[in-house]
Amino acid sequence: NETKVMVLGNPGTGKTAVIRRMIERTFDPAEKSTKGINIQRWPFQVGHKRMQLNIWDFGRTETELNLHRFFMTPNTVYLLVWDAGEENNRAELQNWLKLIQFFGERSPVILLLNRVDRGVKELNRQHLQRQFPQIQEFINISASDGTGIHELRDALKKVLPQMPNMQTVWQPGWLNVKTRLEISRKDFIERMEFDQLCDREGLDAFSRETLLGWLNDLGVITGFQDDMRLSHLLVQRPGWLTEAVGRVLSIKTPFPNPGILKAKDIQQMIQPLGYSRSHLPFFIDLMKRFELCFDVEDETDRVYMVPHWLSDQSQNATWDFAHSLIFQYRYNFLPKNLVAKVVARLYPFIQPDTLWQNGFIVRDGNNAALVEMNAYDNSITFWVNGRRTTRRDFLSRVTAHFEYLHALFPMIEVLARVPLPDHPDIRLDYQHLLRMEENGETTIHPEGVDEPIRIDHLLNGFDGSRHFLRQRAGELQQQFEDITRRVESFWLAYAKERDAQKLAEIETEIAGAEANRDAILGELQETENELLSI
Repeated sequence: NETKVMVLGNPGTGKTAVIRRMIERTFDPAEKSTKGINIQRWPFQVGHKRMQLNIWDFGRTETELNLHRFFMTPNTVYLLVWDAGEENNRAELQNWLKLIQFFGERSPVILLLNRVDRGVKELNRQHLQRQFPQIQEFINISASDGTGIHELRDALKKVLPQMPNMQTVWQPGWLNVKTRLEISRKDFIERMEFDQLCDREGLDAFSRETLLGWLNDLGVITGFQDDMRLSHLLVQRPGWLTEAVGRVLSIKTPFPNPGILKAKDIQQMIQPLGYSRSHLPFFIDLMKRFELCFDVEDETDRVYMVPHWLSDQSQNATWDFAHSLIFQYRYNFLPKNLVAKVVARLYPFIQPDTLWQNGFIVRDGNNAALVEMNAYDNSITFWVNGRRTTRRDFLSRVTAHFEYLHALFPMIEVLARVPLPDHPDIRLDYQHLLRMEENGETTIHPEGVDEPIRIDHLLNGFDGSRHFLRQRAGELQQQFEDITRRVESFWLAYAKERDAQKLAEIETEIAGAEANRDAILGELQETENELLSI
């Protein structure tokens, strides 16, 4: 009669205060944030049964670095704490629910809207429950005054009897192995040691694998038996994992290429904490499994990209958006590290100074593509510059890496779209444009747009969008008028001047100004012609 309860949510939402109010019926206004991972064993009465709930609470660092994912399992009760007054970051709430859905599978979720005493911004509960049927309850609570805590306890009493592990009869041998593991107080044991414990109890192969699954779901051990790289170790102390990986992600040591580490760099980071060199491959493989780092092929050594180390500042300041082919993927759910996965595949073609957490610039001999993720509207946008006749082919080579990864995420839905430069909220179906081109059609007139648009401009890139061309034409017109007035002032000065040397200087000024004026006029005429052609 034991189960794991994981309390999740953004840092600062009051998770620890909710746990205290739920278990101890008290509130501490000076409650400090949890450090590391805190696991409380809570005896809980459900009808005539006395149960033990293992309540997992994660600190700010573990949450911000996504280390809680190591311990998310099926057959777990999830309490998701959300600030009831939050209304500007609903996408983050959906990300939490999708994360639970991915790792917890059909595990029940109780969504706790905390701090209702400060006001409530209502959620579309029916929509969320349709999208995430594992949500069992929405409960308005306040850790400070106790509102909703009784309802939370009642919700647990309804959910717990339905948990599979509550309906499983544990044989004595299972309980003996579990007890020995709990009293050993080790950081980890080898899988071979676990098998020896099972041998003493006469457990066959099927029985020990079943037991291992239950122990993992309960949080007695953390194991990854579906991964041959990690299955040899069973972790007993969660901090043994998070302390090592947390140091790699948070240490502030400069390296030549931001976000790129070698194995020896990682070893130097964790060795002062007492970790053996023999465990280095385990931690690297663990980080790769949870997409905290990625393999990058290098000519001389194995190197790894750590997205958390990349700058969060976009490196696209000098990009020519006006003359780009524009393409976009729209997602129902955008996997956070999708861009990082593509970067790992394309790294030889990316300069380190054109790489950041949400995007990159990739080049070949003729073209360059700026790729940037927008987590707020679940999109990835591509701007392709360079030789116009090869832009579409270059785009296809870049998006092929995304298409490959899309196939690995059956849960996500992806739409290929072409945004209109002057109307970014209007996005045309990319495949439909291709079919129109194949059928010999040359223009399309989208709703909300004044004039037809050439399909080849949409598929190959505009020579310049109306917005930017009009802006440029206005700038050139102003420059032309300014330089014309300057030429006129030179001629007036020339007419009044009598000194031969100064006359020669003015003639030079006039010649330079007139040449500049003619160049501006030529560019202005070209820009106006481009406007007429679109």
